[in-house]
Amino acid sequence: MEIRRFYGTKKNNIIVLEGDEFFHCIKVLRHRIGYEIVVFTGDGFDYNCRIIKILDDSLEAEILSHEKNQVENKWKIILCQGLCKEFDFIIQKAVELGVNKIIPFLSSRTNIKNFKRIRAEKIILDAVKQCGRAVIPEITEPIKYEELFNMNKNFKNRIICYEDLKGNSLYSQLNWVDRDVLIVIGSEGGFTEEEIRNAANSGLKIVSLGNRILKAETAAITGLITVLIKYDEI
Repeated sequence: MEIRRFYGTKKNNIIVLEGDEFFHCIKVLRHRIGYEIVVFTGDGFDYNCRIIKILDDSLEAEILSHEKNQVENKWKIILCQGLCKEFDFIIQKAVELGVNKIIPFLSSRTNIKNFKRIRAEKIILDAVKQCGRAVIPEITEPIKYEELFNMNKNFKNRIICYEDLKGNSLYSQLNWVDRDVLIVIGSEGGFTEEEIRNAANSGLKIVSLGNRILKAETAAITGLITVLIKYDEI
């Protein structure tokens, strides 16, 4: 039988599954006492466990062994993403591609204002489970575009992708030694010239993702994959 993967909480040598994770394990998959499962808690480890107690709305599993999860990057990627129609899709794929933090923002051409953090966090958790990660990326409440300018100033790679720029590719501008990356991707409407000037004045590098105008979701995935290729992660 395939050993399934769940998200739980650790209490000494016991793992507890509650809520949707409990329901899926017991009600959907019909796991019983004695079944083995793999659980992550968000601390970067995978826990191999055996179910020892099933209650009405939770279960307990004893930890048999644990190991450091090997799929995390050794450096950080922060995605600053303009809110857009395909935002749910973007954050799902961003998690699969190793992003550590997602910062939604509102700029002058943002035409989507609706944001439900609980929904976003569920999408992130599902993506973490699907791709085998053991750290849950953080997602913040939406911020104003200008607030991005002062974030992570210690990063050598603070980058904004601009659809009207030709040349100066993202790949060429990534620093090989200091690999932490903050990458800014706009919404469907992109950025105004003034917004790009302000970003440049704040120290962000203005880069291109190629000669074609990409949709927001394509730009996000292209940008993240370019980072991973640069640093030999794929």
